[in-house]
Amino acid sequence: MLACASAIFLLPIAGQASDAPVSASVEEPNAGTSWAGEYKGVIPSADGPGVQMILTLGADGSFKKVATLIEKEALPYVTDGKIEWIEKGKRFRIHDPYREEMYELDGGSLYVLDAEGKRVKGKIGAYYVLHKVAEGSGRK
Repeated sequence: MLACASAIFLLPIAGQASDAPVSASVEEPNAGTSWAGEYKGVIPSADGPGVQMILTLGADGSFKKVATLIEKEALPYVTDGKIEWIEKGKRFRIHDPYREEMYELDGGSLYVLDAEGKRVKGKIGAYYVLHKVAEGSGRK
C-alpha cells in the first residue's frame, strides 16, 4: 500500500510553479464558510491515466480525502484530519501519514500546489485543479 500511495501523489517538477510565495503564518478560517464542500477532479499519476480525487472540506475545519487510481484494481486511499490554514480562507495544508499537501482556494476551484506552495504553471497546470461539486447535484 505504501508504494501505491507514493505513486498516487506525485507533484510536478520544480520550475513548473508560479512565483507566488506561501505565507508562513497559520490562521483559523474566517467566519464565512463558502469554501466548505466537496471538490473533485482527476490529477496526473506516474502509474496510469490519473487519480480520481475527492476532497471534502468541512465548515468546522475538517477534511476527508479519497484518492483512487483510475483503471487499477486498487482500493481508494482515504485520509482525514484538520485543515491547517496558511492564509485565512485561501491557502491551507493537510497532513496524512505519508506527506503534506498544500491547496489554494479560488472561487469554485481548489488548486493543488507544488511542494513549494506554488500553483503549477503551463499546460500541465490545468490538471492540478479540483472543482467544487454543486450542492444538491444528485451525487450519493
